Amino acid sequence: MTMVGRTTTVVARTTTTIYGARRHRPPRRVSRRMKTDELVGDLFPRRVIEQARDIARGSFPAGGSPQRDVAALRSLIERFDSEEKCRSYLERLRWPDDVRCPRCDEDGSISRIEKRGQFNCGSCGYQFSVRVGTVLQNSHLPLWKWFLTTYIMSEAEHRVSANRLKEFLGVPYKTAWYLCHRIRVAMKDEASGSVSSVADRRTAAGGSRVSEKHLPKYLDEIAFRSSNRGNRNRFRDVLLRLIDADSIPYAELIASA
Repeated sequence: MTMVGRTTTVVARTTTTIYGARRHRPPRRVSRRMKTDELVGDLFPRRVIEQARDIARGSFPAGGSPQRDVAALRSLIERFDSEEKCRSYLERLRWPDDVRCPRCDEDGSISRIEKRGQFNCGSCGYQFSVRVGTVLQNSHLPLWKWFLTTYIMSEAEHRVSANRLKEFLGVPYKTAWYLCHRIRVAMKDEASGSVSSVADRRTAAGGSRVSEKHLPKYLDEIAFRSSNRGNRNRFRDVLLRLIDADSIPYAELIASA
């Protein structure tokens, strides 16, 4: 049995919202215009934000069990519904007006598949999520891990250690390393300054040993941070670059420059 209204269609077993000619949008939970502090405060619990800021400042609580800490982090994030909030905000960043089909570019007959967090295009039949066509498409990581890593790296004073992210997020080192370097690639595209403007390479690397092969990526990160010191939307701007960026395989990231 199907009940049709002006803008909403309810089908048995599946609830779908239609965004048609009147250009109705999904419910907005977080404003696209929010500054970083306000935005992060709406996406994550205060305790999680404080831990992320500690990592961005180069400190990390000593002692304790990494497994227990990760379990506590996940529990807080699940109770706060951070994954859903991150997905909703990413959708509004990508489609500030109306959701558009990445295959046929149609925006007049897009419906939402609520339970799966996806959309269905009534024009071509393509089903897609906000990850499709972005660097996030082939990633199995929850969006909240991408968001937290992006926030930490955009706010950090020096380069972020993949080892610390590994412990914080509860992921393998290779995954943490990939996250860091993929975000650094986005920062390079966003940076208005030149890498050559960073005079002291050792200082730029955060005072630690960095291989010559990967040093340019770290310098791009520092150049981005230097040219965006007064930008209160750094976090959002890097997320936008991640949406627009093409996926880079792990093998390509670790290849010599």
